[in-house]
Amino acid sequence: MRNKLNVSIALYTIDKTNILVNDPSDTNNIRLIPINGVNSKGAEFTIQGNITSDFSVIANLALNKAVVTKTSSIGKEGDRLPFAPNTISSLWLNYKFSKGVIKGLGIGAGMYYRSNTIGLFSLQDYPIPGYTTIDAALSYKIKKVTLGVNINNLTNALYFVGGVGDAFMYSGAPRNFRASIAVAF
Repeated sequence: MRNKLNVSIALYTIDKTNILVNDPSDTNNIRLIPINGVNSKGAEFTIQGNITSDFSVIANLALNKAVVTKTSSIGKEGDRLPFAPNTISSLWLNYKFSKGVIKGLGIGAGMYYRSNTIGLFSLQDYPIPGYTTIDAALSYKIKKVTLGVNINNLTNALYFVGGVGDAFMYSGAPRNFRASIAVAF
């Protein structure tokens, strides 16, 4: 593998109209009604590739501002769009030994970060907290067979991936493990 890093940058602005959202007067959270407009502006940065023939990286950063553009019965101009974090970032580093006694061994580690969001237009001052999770991986390749173990949420952090207002919060997955066997044909 060649030592090569690819960098990409994207800048955007997106305007949408007639977006369907939950009707705040519906206590069952089933009925949807349109809002007049939403604007998202942001930037995304990605670095991906090989630092050396054995060491690779994937890093992402997304900055986003998603707001209501026209006042309606749902929210006022400038309100944050629910479940739209301002920042998301991730990093994954992977090292695969290509020489010596431990040739075929791979070690990986990474993190994922998401800033706070809101759960409802009407609760702009009640954010769902941001969070960071850390993951790790271990693999071993013997000829055409790769054995792997992933550990997700290594620190067993308690975090919330969503919610509805101030009454319901949906927690993310606790620490968990996944084992895999892959065969190349």
